[in-house]
Amino acid sequence: MKFLPAILSASLLATPVQAQQADRADLAARTVMDLAKATRAPASAPPALSVIVVRPGAAPVIYVDGVADVRTGARADGDTPFYIASMTKAYVGLMAATLDQRGVFDLDQTMTDVWPGLTIEGRDPSMITFRQLLSHQAAIENDELTGGTAYVREIPAGDYGAFLAWSEARDEGFRYDNLGYILYGAALELKTGRHWRTWLDETVIRPLGMDHTASRVSGWPVAAAGHEWIGDGQWQTRSVKADDLMHAAGGLMTSPNDMARWLAANAGRMALPPEAYVEAQTSLISAEANQEGIACQGYSLGWRTCLVAGEPVLLHGGGYTGARSGMAIVPRLGVGVAVMSNSDSMTGYLSGALVKTFLTTLIDPAYQPETPAAFGQAFSDMLTKQMRRRHERLAQARGEAVWQGWAWTPDAATLDAYVGRYRSDLGDVMVERDGEGLRLRLGQISARLTPAAPDLFGAQSSPIVTPDEARFVRENGRIVRLDWDGDLLPRVD
Repeated sequence: MKFLPAILSASLLATPVQAQQADRADLAARTVMDLAKATRAPASAPPALSVIVVRPGAAPVIYVDGVADVRTGARADGDTPFYIASMTKAYVGLMAATLDQRGVFDLDQTMTDVWPGLTIEGRDPSMITFRQLLSHQAAIENDELTGGTAYVREIPAGDYGAFLAWSEARDEGFRYDNLGYILYGAALELKTGRHWRTWLDETVIRPLGMDHTASRVSGWPVAAAGHEWIGDGQWQTRSVKADDLMHAAGGLMTSPNDMARWLAANAGRMALPPEAYVEAQTSLISAEANQEGIACQGYSLGWRTCLVAGEPVLLHGGGYTGARSGMAIVPRLGVGVAVMSNSDSMTGYLSGALVKTFLTTLIDPAYQPETPAAFGQAFSDMLTKQMRRRHERLAQARGEAVWQGWAWTPDAATLDAYVGRYRSDLGDVMVERDGEGLRLRLGQISARLTPAAPDLFGAQSSPIVTPDEARFVRENGRIVRLDWDGDLLPRVD
């Protein structure tokens, strides 16, 4: 696109101060790339890793290494879409600011402007605005909506009113979750008749020239799969999400090349009206947090607002089963950085550490980063320690008295009696035969059921996680419900 690679005109780098800033940006880019490369040796390093840096007056620096999917061996490159999870919020925040300024959807309208007659015990929805919802300061919660849309199914916009009746009051102040963004997406569709994905394409994705960015997982020739870490160099691999679970709080795939366009546009306020960036990036609530050693003080429309050595910085991370990502921009300097990976093998730490190192090297001349050898060794040691701890936790959990020594070995006919449909608030839970055993499914959730004692199974989504209790309850000898980790689900077939 015309605004890349130059975020700002190179002629603006003529002063000594600006030249020094450019030198620091180049040093920070070289440093973070060298550190990223030093983490690639361990077997449990993410199958694919990408680091993206944008600077004023220079081409983006993009590092991509590894395979998009270990099942196929397909290599990742600059056009391979990675799932970015909650970093989606910044894209939706910019869309929301744009539509607010266009008069399409007023962020200061309230929940009852969209859902008249809505009541929430302990809270007045006529006093809760969508600006508050998008900055995580509306003091309500709704596990059915957040859990259902993240793991089970897309909830039609027309059904949100009924689900909102189950909302509960929470403590006042900031609390990060997905609720505000999925409510905004539903409300935008109800008010305009157009899905939030359509609006995002029109207001953000197409104007920024991001042709490898979309709110779908399917249809790409090559895309980064999700790799759940289950052992040293071992992965449980699947598509990161189903298309219908790609919601407004965490529903985008984007490529390294498109991430460079996104960072450049936000850091340099290009391609869209500058006022939209200002509205999206202005802090709206105090939100103290430590993000991998970076002190953050507030939250805007999809960005945490932070300070690094006194310099204002905006950042956000994203995570889901088998994927982690992180990004940051320094608006005054026109600089941005992002890290994307397709596994959960300590990659949340890795993305945060690389982002912090880049920012601190850029901003603080006194900072001395780790050497690549030391950084790579520290990451390798961390992988080893974390997997050992997981095995220890698993062994301890399996040794608990509730499992009665895992001595029960039911035959095929006995297992068949448990097969069926069980009703939950989020949808029907299916218990199915899986080879010689049983498997429980609810949307994206899939757990193997391991026999422990009569009518009691351990439910595990992967071999390395601690088991949840799945206990079948009988009446007059017939299985009538499933008690799944405390949730009572009646049998309906």
